[in-house]
Parts: sequence; structure tokens; C-alpha cells
Amino acid sequence: MQLMDPNLLEAIRGNDIPTFTSLVQKNEKVLDQREAVTKNSVLHIASKFGHTEMVSNIVMLRPDMVSAENKDLETPVHEACRIGNGKVLKLLLESNPGVAKKPNSANKTALFIACRYGHLDAVNLLLDQPGIPVLGKAGFDQTCIHVAASEGHTDIVRALLNVNPDLAQTVDEYRNSALHYATEGGHREVTWMLLKFDAQLAHKYNNRGYTPLHLAAINYNVTVLEGFVLMASASFQCLTNEGETVFHLAVKHGQYDALVFLTHVCNGMNFFQCQDRHGNTILHLAVSLGHHKMAEYLISKTKIDINSRNCKGLTALDILDQAKESAENQHLEALFNRVGGKRSIPLLSGAPKVQKTNFPPVPFLEKIPQRTRFADEIEMHIQPRNSPWQTRIEDEWRMSSEIASPSSKIQTPSCLSSSQSRKSSSLSSPQSRKSSCLSSPESRTISPQHQVGEESNNGPPNPDSLLPSNLRQYEGLTKRAQEEIGGLFYGNPRKMQPKVYAEALQNARNTITLVAILIATVTFAAGISPPGGVFQEGSMKGKSMAGNTTAFKVFAISNNVALFTSLCIVVVLVSVIPFRRKAQMRLLVVAHKVMWVAVAFMATAFFAAMWVIMPHSKGTDLVFVVLLAVCGGTLGIVFISLGVMLVEHWLKKLKWRKRSREREGRFMDPEIGSENSDVASSFNKGYHSY
Repeated sequence: MQLMDPNLLEAIRGNDIPTFTSLVQKNEKVLDQREAVTKNSVLHIASKFGHTEMVSNIVMLRPDMVSAENKDLETPVHEACRIGNGKVLKLLLESNPGVAKKPNSANKTALFIACRYGHLDAVNLLLDQPGIPVLGKAGFDQTCIHVAASEGHTDIVRALLNVNPDLAQTVDEYRNSALHYATEGGHREVTWMLLKFDAQLAHKYNNRGYTPLHLAAINYNVTVLEGFVLMASASFQCLTNEGETVFHLAVKHGQYDALVFLTHVCNGMNFFQCQDRHGNTILHLAVSLGHHKMAEYLISKTKIDINSRNCKGLTALDILDQAKESAENQHLEALFNRVGGKRSIPLLSGAPKVQKTNFPPVPFLEKIPQRTRFADEIEMHIQPRNSPWQTRIEDEWRMSSEIASPSSKIQTPSCLSSSQSRKSSSLSSPQSRKSSCLSSPESRTISPQHQVGEESNNGPPNPDSLLPSNLRQYEGLTKRAQEEIGGLFYGNPRKMQPKVYAEALQNARNTITLVAILIATVTFAAGISPPGGVFQEGSMKGKSMAGNTTAFKVFAISNNVALFTSLCIVVVLVSVIPFRRKAQMRLLVVAHKVMWVAVAFMATAFFAAMWVIMPHSKGTDLVFVVLLAVCGGTLGIVFISLGVMLVEHWLKKLKWRKRSREREGRFMDPEIGSENSDVASSFNKGYHSY
């Protein structure tokens, strides 16, 4: 194979027929030359540029070149379909109609390329060829309609369906139909046309367990969703493999506008209470994913049950408590409280109590003949091990286990897997079935999870979810003990605050020590290497050359003050080990203020040193003044801002202490017998000045 002559290539690209003719007459073998990289023949290049006369001349000279293949196994017909030139394509097909069936290296025919690029004339020419087979026979690329739908070429989709209506039912290797691609791409015209053609297409699932409506909700386009509302409303009952409705998918993918639209069009259907296989409603998802705007909308504008619990027994407010502290989360928590949102502990404490016996009864424990996982978790997690309320629980556990019936069996928890829940949904009580969502055509259903604390006809609910409620039934336990047990399973952030605050104090102490050491290092180095240098000879050898200037004296005083105050901070923090919070706080306050002094004097020493070493002229004096104003002003603003924050914190503490005197039953700090006013007065901010 010969490489193509540059003159021949230029003649074809420029549609220079005389030059091309003369080159062929001189050497007819030039028609066999190919491009170096693409291996394109002269007919490939002429078809690529759409030169009809040039293509006609080449076909007359070498008709066999119509079936020639380049590096990607593409023929000139592929090139003609890519640019959509009907005249060139017609010339090629008249010479060799069978070449239209040849696939390239990606197994795509010329028809697929024409459909992808939206060239209707080329598609019609190919479909009119008698050699193009129908669906089900070899040689026909069945995914042509998929690529046309994904690109939104409505006329091409219609032309393909006119030739073979069964193409609407075909699926690719991922089990996606043409409607899947149309909805995913947000193409309204193609979607509506396919739904009018066959509304049952909306019920087809792909390999990911999504219907076309699911993809429409994920890739929100209001006009696409309107088509499903008008022509395939039954598809709203289809669920994903995870038991998710279209509402779940809209929330999961952050499509707020889709959620609002679906809420308006499906207002009469009970989709808001539907739970996925993990028992999560759309409110659970909105809160856990941090979609605050969606959560506010669901709470304010819909009739969703805000206190519904998932398989773990958590409400949406419980999930919000586990999130990081932020202004949005605080606002959402206030909204929950305003509309009656509850955590799982209060909900469980209101459950009906079992009739009392000589020993505090625990319903599901009476069915367990021996000590099981609950006792092990008590021993592993609850601290301190020697606390009196823990000993009381374990003693009563042993007595309860001794009177338990050995023949009883542990019942299956109510929070089942998706397959198990489908088997038991027919046996559950009518009350548990009243809010169930409708099933899909492929038997994908959502059955509502049994509420924790309620018993179904099949047995008691999940033992793990009942632990806090059952422990509350012990009359001998104090309120404090009950709260600590609840905190073990549900993690109240305020109960974990003392440990976090102790760590924060220790980190602050370590930071102050490190900063003081750095200040001492810098000022020590500056002291033994004074600005301006030292005399190298004479009676003043080793003495500072600028020692008699006022600026050097300011530098020396400030540098020494910064050095020795930082050394004092290091010595005190290393020598004193406070083991009470208040004592440690007092030490840190003093060390922190002394560190401010050291930083201020170090900055002063720096400016004085700059004054010593800078040449004094009109220009440099102005530069020094600007540097002093900018740098000194920045440091001053930081000090003033921190001072303002400190004053604000003091005022908040005073107000909090005044209110706390009026309250009763406060949580007492075990170290000093009082609640930490620094933390309590600034809990919502997450920090405080000192």
C-alpha cells in the first residue's frame, strides 16, 4: 500500500477535477494510495468532503472502491452518512447497495451513524434500499432507534417506527429501550411520540431497575414528566429494586423542582408515606442527604408523617441530630419542633407498657431463655462499668432470664429484607396494610415497615429497636440512668459535649504551647543577629552598628519582652497540670492573654527592625508607613474582633447563668457540680472565645 501523494490529496480536498484527472492519467495506480494514519482511500476523502462530481469520477474509474475499508473498517458510505450528503450517498448505493450493511470496527452500520447525527435524508435512502433487512435478521442494527431517541431526532424515530413498529420494544445490552434514552436526555417530542405509540413502554425496567419515568425524575424535565402524567399515569406505581418511588429518586438526586411538580400532580395518591427497603420515607432521605430546601417543603407543604421511623427505628429528627452542626440544620430542627417533630426516645416512651409483675417485664426478653446480645452490648458500651444503675440492670436481667420460658422462640423482627417483607405483607394486620404503596408490573412492591413498639399478627417487633423503651419500664432506674441508656443507642449530641469540650481544651493548651515555642525561637534568633549587623573590627567589634538609634532600642526592648513572656508561657504550661476543668480554663485564659502580649511585642520588634535596615528617603519612608498601616492595622483588627467576641461571650454567659438559676433539675457536671456555662451558653455556635 502506497502513501497518498500530497498533490492528489490537495486536489481531492479542493475538488480540483482537472488536477485529479491529470494525476490519474499520468499514473492510474494513484487511486490505490491511502492516507498514512486513517488509511482512507481517495473515495473516502471525496465522500468525507461531499464532492459529488469527484465521487462520481472515482466511482466510474474504480467501482470496487465503494466497498473499500479504512483503519476503522468504515466504507465511503459511512463517511457520506456522517456528513448527511444525500447525493453522494445515492451515488455510492447505486454502485453497490450491499455495502450499506457493512458494520465498522464498533459494529455500527451506516444507518446507525446517520441516525446518530440526525440526517433524515440519509436515513430514508438507507431504509429504501431493498437490501436493508427487517428486525430479527442479521445485518440490521437494532440500536439505531436508541441513538436517535437519545439525541432527540424525532423525525428519524418516526421513520424507523414506520418501517418496523417492533423497534419500540427492542432493548440494548443494558435493557434500555428507546423511551429510556429519550427521557434520560429530556427530549419531550420523542417521549410523547413513544408514549402515544405504546404506553406500556413506560413499565419496562433496565438492568439498574429503573423505568423511563424513574430516569425522567432523576433528569428532571417538566414537559417530559407531563407526558407520563397524561399518557402513562400507572407507571407512577413502579418501584426500583431498592423499593424507591419517583419521589425517592427526585429527592435522592436533589431535583427540587421535580419534587414540587410531582407533589402537585400526585396530590391525591399516598406516595408520601411510602418507604424504601430500608424503611426510609422521602423526608428521611431529604434530611440525611442535607437537602434542607426539600425537607422544609415536605414538612410545610405536604401531609407527610414527620415522625415515621425507618428500619433502624430512627425518625427524620434523629437523623438530623446525627448531622454536623450548621445554621441550616438548626433552622430545620426549629421547624421540626414547631410542627411537632419527635425523636425516637420520646416516641418509644409513649408506647403502651406491659403489665407489671414482681420483676420489671421486658416483652421480648421473656421469649429469650438465656443472656444474649443485649447484655453483651451493655457490658461493652456503657461506662463506667461499676456504676450502680448498670449493676441494677444486670441483676434484674439475670432474674428476668431465670423466669423466662425455655420453650419460647425468638420471633422474626418486623424490619425484614425486601423479599421477606413481601412474603409477610399478606399476613400483616389491616392497620399495617392501609398505607402500602401499589405494586409494579414486575411485582416490585413497597410494604410499609411496622412501627417500632407495635406488634403484628406474626410476632413482636424488632428487639433491637425496642431496647430504650423496654429499659424505661424498670421502676428502679432513675431518670438520669434512663437518659444515659437512651444516649447509648441514639447519641444525643449534648450528652457527648463534655468529652468533646475536654479534648478541645487540651488541644487549645497544646496549641498555645507550640505558638509560644515558635515565638521564643524567632525572637531568640533575632536577638543574636540584630538588624543592621555588627562591627567586624575595632573597639566596637561584635556590637550592633545601629545600637545608638531609637529604632534599635525599641527593637531590643520589644524583642526581649516577646522572648521572655513566651518562655514564661512554656514553663507554666509544662509545669502545671490542672485536672479540673475550671482550673484548666483559668490557666488557659491567662496563658492566652500573655500570648497576645508576646505576639504584639514581636510585631513591634519586627517593625522597629525594618526601620533600622530600610534606607531613609522620601520614597522608602512612605513605603514603611504603608506597611505599618496595612500590617499593623490587620493585626489590630484581629485583636479588636477577638475582644468583641470575648465580650459578647461574657454577656451571653451572664444571661445564661441568670436563666439557669430559675431552672430546676439541671444536668450537673460531675467534676465541679455545675453545668459548663461556656458550652451551654454558646452551644448553637459550636465555639466560644476565652
